[in-house]
Amino acid sequence: MDMEYLAFHFWVCVWLVVIGIVVVAMEGSVIVRYITRFTDEIFAVLFSMIFIVEALKHIYKVGMTPPPLPLPLPLPPPSHPHPPPNLPMRSLLYSSQ
Repeated sequence: MDMEYLAFHFWVCVWLVVIGIVVVAMEGSVIVRYITRFTDEIFAVLFSMIFIVEALKHIYKVGMTPPPLPLPLPLPPPSHPHPPPNLPMRSLLYSSQ
């Protein structure tokens, strides 16, 4: 297009003002109550479809990945029956009381 940006922007704004005045003069806001409910339902369907498609993509991706290698059995016994206590965290908890 060989049109300058500012000139194009000006004419778009002029047409929007004209259309806005015509809608106000004809009381076009009365039909908004019919449009609003429909738009709400359309967006709800759109969001639902996005979540469903993303979930199906994830399921497909998980299904296409190879299973992990099996662990060697039996596992060696742990050297400690319980992990050592987290002393810095315990001291932090008791010092704040």
